[in-house]
Amino acid sequence: MRKLLLAFALILLLAAPAFATSWYACTSGGNINASNQFTSSTGVACGSCSGNYLTWPPSNGDTLYSNNCASAIVIPPTINVGSTSVQVTLTNTAGSGNAGGSFSYALTSGDTSTLYANITAGAAAVLTITGSAGTLNIGASGYPVTITGGTAASAYGVSDSHTSVTVNVYATINGGSNATAYAYYFSGASGSVSITGNATAGTGGAALYLAGAGTGTINGNCQGGDTSVNQVGCQAASSGDLFVTGNLIFGKRASAVAGAIRWQPANVNNKILFPWSDSATTGTWNQYSVEAPPMVNQTMTGGPGIYSVSNVVSGVVYGDQTGTASTSTGVGGVYAY
Repeated sequence: MRKLLLAFALILLLAAPAFATSWYACTSGGNINASNQFTSSTGVACGSCSGNYLTWPPSNGDTLYSNNCASAIVIPPTINVGSTSVQVTLTNTAGSGNAGGSFSYALTSGDTSTLYANITAGAAAVLTITGSAGTLNIGASGYPVTITGGTAASAYGVSDSHTSVTVNVYATINGGSNATAYAYYFSGASGSVSITGNATAGTGGAALYLAGAGTGTINGNCQGGDTSVNQVGCQAASSGDLFVTGNLIFGKRASAVAGAIRWQPANVNNKILFPWSDSATTGTWNQYSVEAPPMVNQTMTGGPGIYSVSNVVSGVVYGDQTGTASTSTGVGGVYAY
């Protein structure tokens, strides 16, 4: 009987969920995976840790705080942070430590890293990316993360100035509460960033901001905000083009996109959604919104040539809005649902 009880207790112990831990950086400028780099002790300053250290790697759900270290915590380009079964968070918010600090990653030839990490900004940029060779993935296909801008000017989730190569991002990206607290800021003079996921403006500003000649692609939606003209979903403010393959969702006060935008919808289901009145719910198609499908001339040189509106034989009436259905085949023209 005693053995049976012990066996039952062991089963319960093994089945118990692991609790996420908050870890606070201990060494300014040290490698993220170095011994004694993070402690679970609260209220300690960077450089003043004395125990309760993280044995790398962290566990699923853990949060790594940069703890106001003077120099960025370095992510070596030879390691992954997390895995397909372990997703962590990188942040420079305070938690139970000290707000501030950052993490850095330098792209290096021959190296490949994946960061299975949510990135949450406080009052400064969290992750800085530099370099011009190698491969970096943030998130992975089927294992997306979330990147969120912060509360102050230039408090980017990711500040990316790399060149020459492509950084691949699998994430939902959300702007912060300051007008320039972008979730993802790309300023490379060349190279590109490819984002698979949706970009939604924050209460302050844009989710995605291109500031250089490097290009961007977002395989997802760009959604503007409802309270300020600064709340553009995706913005390409310099000479680098931003290619958008998903929906363009306009907010009540801000555009879905601005700047050098190239809308290349992935299929006929991708639309432009615009509020028809203040009663509209941003991102929802109803009687208070207007929706337009892609109508690309099939003979356009270099165009996708796969979208058209044809043989429309019935319509739907919303409130007092009516439309005339067309039975003609081809592209263009005014139509209504």
